[in-house]
Amino acid sequence: MPFAEIAAVIGSSEAAAKMAASRARRKVKDTPRPSGELSQRRAVVDAFLTAARHGDFDALLHILAPGLAWHRSNARGHMFRIGANEALAAIRTGSKFVRSTSTASRVCSF
Repeated sequence: MPFAEIAAVIGSSEAAAKMAASRARRKVKDTPRPSGELSQRRAVVDAFLTAARHGDFDALLHILAPGLAWHRSNARGHMFRIGANEALAAIRTGSKFVRSTSTASRVCSF
């Protein structure tokens, strides 16, 4: 793609688009390669895509933070466990009664 077209998309001059591309290439080149197992990295990508396409955030959080639990309190103040999809829906509607806890010693990284 010509830099003039990129400049139009990002709202800058052609020279600024060339400089942004150069910085991006350096950043990508200097970034260490993922160290996790290929199957683990693939599982994370698949879970992310499923969450993005179908809203299955439970599966994504299960892979990224297996010990993470979401809790919600009812009118009497009792806490009960809910799934990530329900927690997200509650947060989107402005609920202040959703909390997270984690028992995980590690979070999946790739």
